[in-house]
Amino acid sequence: MTRKKLKKSRNKKSSRKKSRKTKKITVSNTRLIKPRSNFEDLPIDVLKLMQTRALAFTNKSYSKTLPLNKEFYEINLIVRSRDGISQKEFTNMIKIRPNLLYITINMHNILITEIPIISSLKNLQYLSFIYTSITEIPNILINLWYLDCSYTPITKIPDTLVKLKNLYCRHTSIKEIPATLINLKYLYCNNTPITEIPDTLINLQDLDCKTTFVKNIPNTLGKLEILTCNRTVNIPKNLQERYHKRQIQIDITPD
Repeated sequence: MTRKKLKKSRNKKSSRKKSRKTKKITVSNTRLIKPRSNFEDLPIDVLKLMQTRALAFTNKSYSKTLPLNKEFYEINLIVRSRDGISQKEFTNMIKIRPNLLYITINMHNILITEIPIISSLKNLQYLSFIYTSITEIPNILINLWYLDCSYTPITKIPDTLVKLKNLYCRHTSIKEIPATLINLKYLYCNNTPITEIPDTLINLQDLDCKTTFVKNIPNTLGKLEILTCNRTVNIPKNLQERYHKRQIQIDITPD
């Protein structure tokens, strides 16, 4: 092979590599922040992103933290840090972004203990803070449709979150699901001290209450498609009939 051909082939390979890299960056439409020890050092142009819709804190790949809903892809800010972030830094980053709809926290070394009570957070629609030390959920989050507080010290779900459709509170100390959450479609409350499923949750489609103290499933849950529960739970006749007609999936786990 001649020198000219070798150069051409090398140029083609290098151009392919460059194009692959640019594709990987532009797919997310997301501004990435490199790992820093102090978030006060963030550039001014980033701190002035007043229209930011989604804010994610993570140690993992940014692609795994983006929300599924397409409307959140407008303007996103992914913050990655090896050193974690403090409560003050977290609060400040929320205060300067009054239009947030999405917040997810997925850091192993997170130092956040509370969600700040800021009036602008009433517009928040999606909140996830698994494996954190947060102990309380503000009752002002009236527009939330998705909440994941699994593996946290949370003990109570506010009864004001009436728009919730997805609730994941696995491995928490929550004892009660509010009866006001009538729009719930997905409820995963396994491994909690919950004793009762409210009969007002008539829109539930997927319920996981295994490893809880729940003894009875209400017969009002006529829209259930998937039920996961303990062997000792009493399942109403209408759900048993739907099971025999293969209209519902019921998974029984040993106590």
